[in-house]
Amino acid sequence: MMTDRRSDELFKDKVAIVTGAGRGLGNAYAKALLERGARVIVSDLGTGLTGDGADPEVMSEAVHDLQADPGSFITHNGRLDNEMGCQQLVALAIAQFGALDILIHNAGWVGYQPIETQEEVFLERSLGINVRAPIWLSKHAWVHLKRSQSPRIVLTTSDRAMRSQA
Repeated sequence: MMTDRRSDELFKDKVAIVTGAGRGLGNAYAKALLERGARVIVSDLGTGLTGDGADPEVMSEAVHDLQADPGSFITHNGRLDNEMGCQQLVALAIAQFGALDILIHNAGWVGYQPIETQEEVFLERSLGINVRAPIWLSKHAWVHLKRSQSPRIVLTTSDRAMRSQA
C-alpha cells in the first residue's frame, strides 16, 4: 500500500491496540497502522456471529494477512467483556512496547432477540463487549495515553446495529 511520508511519520513507533482485529475493518486498521510504522497489539477472540465461541484460526489468518515484521505486532485473544480482560490487554501493550498512543475498540457484537423472549445472558454478552469494554479499555489505557504526544481513542460500531438481520 502506498502511503505519504507525513502519514508514515505520524505513526512511526506509535503503539496501538486494535480490538476486533482478526478480520474486517479491525484487520484493515491494524494493517494500515503497521504499514505506517506503528507497533500494534492485534486483539480478537474469534467469536462467531452469535457472539459465542473462540476460534483461534481467526487470529492465525489475521497474522498471515498482516504480513508485517513479527517484532512490530503481537496478538491477543483474551475476553474483553469483563474489566480484568480489558486491564490485561492494556498491561500487555505496556509490557511489550512500553507505551500506548492509540486505542481502537472495533470489537463488537450485534444480536437480536424479540423483547418477549429476551434472555439475561444474551443481554449481558451484548452490554459487555459493546458498552462496558470501551469504558474499561479507556479507563485502563488513559493513564498511559496521557503520556503520549498524540493520544487517540477510536470507538466504532457496526452498520449491522442499524437494522435487524433476518
